Amino acid sequence: MKLQFLLLPDDQEQNSGILYGLNNLHTTSTDDPEAVQLLLKNLTRLMADQTTNASPISNKDSGNLRLSVADGIVFIPLDEIRYVKADGPYAEIHYAKDKMVLIAKPLKEICSRLIHPSFMRVHQSYLCQLNWVEKIHRDGYLVLKTQEHIPVSRANWQQVIDALTALKNG
Repeated sequence: MKLQFLLLPDDQEQNSGILYGLNNLHTTSTDDPEAVQLLLKNLTRLMADQTTNASPISNKDSGNLRLSVADGIVFIPLDEIRYVKADGPYAEIHYAKDKMVLIAKPLKEICSRLIHPSFMRVHQSYLCQLNWVEKIHRDGYLVLKTQEHIPVSRANWQQVIDALTALKNG
């Protein structure tokens, strides 16, 4: 019998950036008692983090993305997020019609915490909310309902088309 579980780092620093993403899933056998103990420990920590909501980036709040920013906390409804753009060690979260917030977290960390079926990493520098896509342009970019253009990498092109087709038809 196989189990899938999250491997989390042992340090408890607030800014340690514990990532709960699919990239950290590992498989082990239930015959290994140490692995089962690690699973229980990590699940306990995960449940504690969910109840304290201490994460600087969280989408556990009923359809909102919770962000710690310099002057407080911002709650952004998930359906209002158009896209997230990488800017070095920062990320620009573009939401609503013309709003943007800059946070001190890399795009990779946001992607690992914002796991939602309508969000997709379409480019090395972009995470896009597929519900905002109006058109797929053959020159390699998406056109959003706001007429903004989001580049799509060649490596992700077919996956983006498949995901949009499934979303729009399903």
